[in-house]
Amino acid sequence: MPDVARAIGRCYAAGLPFAVALDRSVDVVPEPVAARLRRAAELANAGHLPGDALAAFADVEGGRALIAAVELHAELGGDLSAALRSLAEGLAAEERLAGDARVATAQARFAGRVVPGLPIAALALEGLADRQLLAPLVLTGAGRAIVAASGVLTLVALIAMHRIVHAIR
Repeated sequence: MPDVARAIGRCYAAGLPFAVALDRSVDVVPEPVAARLRRAAELANAGHLPGDALAAFADVEGGRALIAAVELHAELGGDLSAALRSLAEGLAAEERLAGDARVATAQARFAGRVVPGLPIAALALEGLADRQLLAPLVLTGAGRAIVAASGVLTLVALIAMHRIVHAIR
């Protein structure tokens, strides 16, 4: 969305009418955004209000802000190109922060995938080193109870982590 706001703002700053600005902006943004922008240009050329023409962007992150800026300009006037430039900068900063957050949490996500398998890997290595070490875990009731409790607690931890991750998103 920053590219869309920036492209429309530049065309509008050059003095192009809104519909023409949308049409020219299609060439500088990637697909599938360009297809939405192409449709918005068609609607604007057909006489639809600017906010209505951009309705296809309502479900895109930052799209509602773009529509609001254009509608506000249509109603009150002002410097739309400056507003769109500021909007583009804000949306770009938001995208950078989201990328930084993904990078910062990559280690935690990796650990969340690796750590649950460590007890199984340790048991396998222990069994390869000396099978007699596994006998108490497999042949005694207490050993089987410990293995079962470990499995249940690991499963509970995985479910809890899954819920936390999905609650954050």
